[in-house]
Amino acid sequence: MGRGAQIVFAVTWVVLAVILVVGTVGAARIMLDYGAAASRSWLPLGVRFDSTANRIEAALPEAVAAGVRLGDHIDAIDGIALPGSSDDDPVASDRAGRHLLVNEGQPVALTVRHPGGAARRVVLAHRAHAAEQLLAPSGLSPAMLTWLCVVLFALAPVVLAGGAVLLVRRRAEPVAALLSVGLLALASMAGNQARYFADIGTWWLFEAVGMLAFVALVTTCLSFPSGEFSPRWTGWLALAVLPLIVCMMALPASVFPIVIVVAVLSLGALVQRYRSETRDARRQWRWAMLGFVLGFGWFACVGQTLDIVIYPAFPFAVIGPWTYIITPALFAITALLITGGLVMSLLRYRLYDAPVVISRSLLYGGMTLALVAIFAGTEKIIEIVGEEWFGESIGALAGGLGAAFAAVAIGPLHHRIGHFVEHRFRADLVHLRRDGPILIDDLAEAGDREHLIMAVSDLLVQRLHVQRAAVVAVGQAAAGANGHGLSIDHHDPVWPIRAPLDHATMLQIGPRPDGSMCDAQEREAIGELADRLARALRVLARREARETALLARIARIEANLAALAGAAPG
Repeated sequence: MGRGAQIVFAVTWVVLAVILVVGTVGAARIMLDYGAAASRSWLPLGVRFDSTANRIEAALPEAVAAGVRLGDHIDAIDGIALPGSSDDDPVASDRAGRHLLVNEGQPVALTVRHPGGAARRVVLAHRAHAAEQLLAPSGLSPAMLTWLCVVLFALAPVVLAGGAVLLVRRRAEPVAALLSVGLLALASMAGNQARYFADIGTWWLFEAVGMLAFVALVTTCLSFPSGEFSPRWTGWLALAVLPLIVCMMALPASVFPIVIVVAVLSLGALVQRYRSETRDARRQWRWAMLGFVLGFGWFACVGQTLDIVIYPAFPFAVIGPWTYIITPALFAITALLITGGLVMSLLRYRLYDAPVVISRSLLYGGMTLALVAIFAGTEKIIEIVGEEWFGESIGALAGGLGAAFAAVAIGPLHHRIGHFVEHRFRADLVHLRRDGPILIDDLAEAGDREHLIMAVSDLLVQRLHVQRAAVVAVGQAAAGANGHGLSIDHHDPVWPIRAPLDHATMLQIGPRPDGSMCDAQEREAIGELADRLARALRVLARREARETALLARIARIEANLAALAGAAPG
């Protein structure tokens, strides 16, 4: 970047950082005052209020005795009108709820109306023990729930801001600078900051930050990772982002379709650009791809597990308050995975470790999804079929049988998914294990020591992507000092991996270009090849010794024959 661009970047970054800090702290203060899950407003009245439907969904006996009925809609609080739902006016809904932050024992007058009935006035007293009583089935207290929510809602902004900070060191690169700004802008709206900006009347600032995040992230996708717009139409799409934003602001109904179209086009550009990259250049993409796969995979997998298995297994009074904790934690981990992949890709950190992490993640993710599907499907089928003979009592048995089917499927699933993932994402390791023994055996039969060593070294360099590999004569003392088997020296920048072949030679392997080491599976394959190579070298050494002895014997015989021929009388 030029000097002018660096100044713009620095000013934008500082402004966004201030907005992030102010918004996050302000949102935390509002949550502390209001209480998570209405634990300091509605719950002390002895009722649980669903603000999205404007309906009372639970009530303590004291509230029922005062005239509250389940399903009542609340029209007003002490004469202050309440919106029909939180979607109508979230700011008014929050302010109405915060009006309930009164002293212990103070009465609050509610105007309630049952569907189809007339409005009536109900007076409830603010009691702290009522909130504790309503939360008791979940094992949470109002203070614990509130503080956990404050911390967890701040996690996603902290994670995104951390990624932005790490990318500042690469601010001279356009893509890293854009992504840093985009992550920081996204962090400024990823927690509960919307409530704070709406409360202080600066909703326009929140929308402006959101638009900046949209522009920065879309432009990042269109130019990732080199900073060039390829294919050419992506440059025109980048220029069209600003008019699209104006359209989104003028016509709010167009926001969702425009975002979907831009996202699809950006994804198509990424796929097309990835397919045109060389094999080595694709390594930088893999961390980013892994981050997106893990992030969305985690979100989908855990979300489905919660919806299908966890939430239905517990009453709402038990699991309901925990959703205020689980949801921000789920978003924070998703943000961590996606941001981590993008940052590691742009920092070009340990690029050769990406296939290992991808294969393991897909293995565990695929198994988790398959097991959840087997459990849920089996349980539902048994429940539907079994209810005809056993009635509703089949529920517990259906769950147990579903879990049993899932447990039986673990072994076959692990083998099949592991085999597919390894051949798809660890092809080099598969080829090393398959081709290495064949190569060594063939050259041990028909080659010589020099060709065998060169061929194995080339194979290791090619399949492990290390900088160098060689068989080195180190002497008996040095070879013996390394002991038997593979040894790793993380402090040796030249030959960190060593495997003694005999008392005087050693197989030595260098690091990868990014300084990373071979993983456990690769080291296991190296150890197996080293054992096979040692045996082949011993076979070649014995054969070469026999051939040398045979040649020497032939030479002596020929010399003796020549001497006899010279001594014979003419």
